[in-house]
Amino acid sequence: MTDSILLQNIDPDGLKSLIQEAVRVELASLSGKKEDKFFTRAEVAEKLHISFPTLDNNIRKGRLKAVRIGGRVLIRESDLILNEIPIRKHR
Repeated sequence: MTDSILLQNIDPDGLKSLIQEAVRVELASLSGKKEDKFFTRAEVAEKLHISFPTLDNNIRKGRLKAVRIGGRVLIRESDLILNEIPIRKHR
């Protein structure tokens, strides 16, 4: 924060309200900045070098979280990064 505040003769309630307002302003500036990107099943299968049945099994077993929007199954980028999916090498 670039603003500075000189605290002089302030009661605890006044300090509390100043802190709450500062936190509220910072949270408002942070919200909405990081939009999560979504990938289709085809994109995820290509990135992980796995087949659709393997991807579907990982979703069904809970190893990968998917979101259904309309008729589409989408996977968040953050969920893709956080989950470790065992990948077998092709022979």
